[in-house]
This record gives sequence, structure tokens and C-alpha cells, in this order.
Amino acid sequence: MGQQEYDHWSLNQSVKKIEGFNARELNDKEKELISKANPTKILDIGCGNGKRLFSFLETINVGYIGIERFQRLAEDSPYKSKIMIASVLEVDKSNPEFKNVDCVVILGGTLNGIFGYDNHRLAWNNIIDILQINGKVIFDALIIDGFDDNEIGERQIIPNVTPRQYFLTEKQLKKIWEKLKVQIIETIDWTIPAPFKRFKLRYYLLEKT
Repeated sequence: MGQQEYDHWSLNQSVKKIEGFNARELNDKEKELISKANPTKILDIGCGNGKRLFSFLETINVGYIGIERFQRLAEDSPYKSKIMIASVLEVDKSNPEFKNVDCVVILGGTLNGIFGYDNHRLAWNNIIDILQINGKVIFDALIIDGFDDNEIGERQIIPNVTPRQYFLTEKQLKKIWEKLKVQIIETIDWTIPAPFKRFKLRYYLLEKT
């Protein structure tokens, strides 16, 4: 039921409203992690219209490709030719566009729109399969009540504003990463600016071994 509600919300809100929940540009921490990953080609999971990340990557001469599940979010994008409309749960991992991807970026709580622990495991499995050995992942998680526990599950962060989403705890994330032979290189905690400054993100720089 949660997945249906989330999908219905995503398909019926204005694109402008959905974009309003995401930052318009990368913050300094995100740029720092990209610099540390030292990528040559980035795959952006849940890229939306691509403007947040792709405009920056062009300034530093890094190649990119994006995956976005909802076509309407990418319809008017200047980066439309670089955006694949697909679910990360069903994406064709053999697509030649993924060749030479040495960094995957997953920002803005993209995976929180996937419901169920098993689906999260499948998503991560597909992501890591695409990535080269020694490739990096830059991922953010919202630190909410329960993040240090064993289970969070479905949660509506801003009642009557945002849809219910599905959150994993840090323990669940680490369990998935360990099984996929992904190790944590670095973590950075960062407080989101106004109007959402009561929330904090934890950024992870991961490596496929």
C-alpha cells in the first residue's frame, strides 16, 4: 500500500512542487565527496531533471548518465538525452551507457521511494553490479528517530506535505553493504539549511571491493 501511495503522490504533484523538496545545487560537502571519489563517469540514481548534479559535472569535465523513474520529472530537462527512464529495480545492467561508470551518486533520499527491505537489497545489488571494482558510491541518509535502531520502515517526515517513504536504519544499510563487499571509506554529518534545518543528513563515501 505504501508503494502505491508514494507513486500516486509522485505522479500527481506538480513537478515544481517536487523539485522544491530538493536542493537546486550541490552543497560543499557533496562537492568535496565527488572530489575525493575522483570519478571519470558518474551514474546519478534518481536524477530528476539532472540540473543539480550534471551542471556541476560539466564544469569539472566529468562524464555522466542518469536514471529517473518518473518521466515527467525529466521531460523538459536540457539533459534529457543523458537520462534513462527506468526503475533501479528493473534497470538493464548490461546497457552500454553504464560502461566505465566508476562512481554512483544517490542523493536526496532517492531510495526512500522504494518500499520493503528486500527491494532495497535488490536496488543496491543492481547499483553495485553496474559499478566498476574499486568504484565509489556517494550516498546520503536522513538521520531520523530510529536510525540507530533495528528498523524504521514507513515514515512520513512532514505530515500533510510529504508522502510516506521507506527508511532503512544504519544497521540495515551496513548489512546490505557488507554482503555486497562494499566498505565505508568516510562518513560526514551535515545539517540541512532552512526551511528543513531540523533535519540532518549522513553522507557515506563507499567503495566496491
